[in-house]
Amino acid sequence: MVIAAALCIATATDTIAAEIPHWIWGAGAAKSNETVYFRKIVQINTKDLGPGAKQVQSAKFTMSCDNGFEAFINGNKVLAGGDWNNARTTDVKKHLKVGRNVIAVRGWNEGSVAGLVGQLDIAASTSRHRVVNTDTSWLSSHSKAAGWETLGFDAKAWDTSKVTGTLGDSPWGNVFA
Repeated sequence: MVIAAALCIATATDTIAAEIPHWIWGAGAAKSNETVYFRKIVQINTKDLGPGAKQVQSAKFTMSCDNGFEAFINGNKVLAGGDWNNARTTDVKKHLKVGRNVIAVRGWNEGSVAGLVGQLDIAASTSRHRVVNTDTSWLSSHSKAAGWETLGFDAKAWDTSKVTGTLGDSPWGNVFA
């Protein structure tokens, strides 16, 4: 019984930590005037949508980057920002489909500190939510390649992104607030 309770507590803690987006950047130390490309594959299954649901009801996409970014979903530009103090938000429902989807972001840095933070909150008509946050599961590259923002691109040579902070951490604070 004690072991089961400990497992439940660990799982609840892990779930809470997983719900907070992280500031991420590419491999190595951030450099001034640097551009990094990011990718995350998101699988949307019908079970994510709930019983009887056939499509996503809404998909709120929020992002910021110190210093600027352009974001794509399945090759379509959906969001851009150049003021890291003010995160941008849009509904990207029309760009998502059941099956594999890709979020691709070009982020650029103008100073010594760099970070990209984002969250995709997918809601089904059954009130179920699936949240995708920036974290170490995102791939990154310092090199732009043809088709990098599309689903069919082979990113096997890309690196794992590194965490540079958690939403709310200094020097950025909570830019989603």
